[in-house]
Amino acid sequence: MLALCQCWRAYRSEEERISALWSQQETALRRASDAERGEAELAFNLVDRAQVEAMRNSETYFNAMFQVPAATIEGAIAKLEATLVQFEPGPSIEEEPWPQLRSVLSDMRRLTPHLAVAT
Repeated sequence: MLALCQCWRAYRSEEERISALWSQQETALRRASDAERGEAELAFNLVDRAQVEAMRNSETYFNAMFQVPAATIEGAIAKLEATLVQFEPGPSIEEEPWPQLRSVLSDMRRLTPHLAVAT
């Protein structure tokens, strides 16, 4: 399960990196002159495809994590963290259940400081 979580984290990170690049390419496409338009469209389309692929991979590994029961507290913490990252609308949102879930995750990390759970 932890291997699935590591893969999810890697694809999630890639998804975020490509999303920033997508925004840059979208801006470049809007600002491209007629002479630059073809190249800008090609670059945008390549980044767009990469973003879709990264999102698909991230979702695949996220869903796979929840098909396997956690065998350790570390695995359960990883699942809770992934759920917060995947679905929480923002770290400062105070609507239920987000503060409560963040509190549970914080408690689990505090109670198990010896575990190397990546955030």
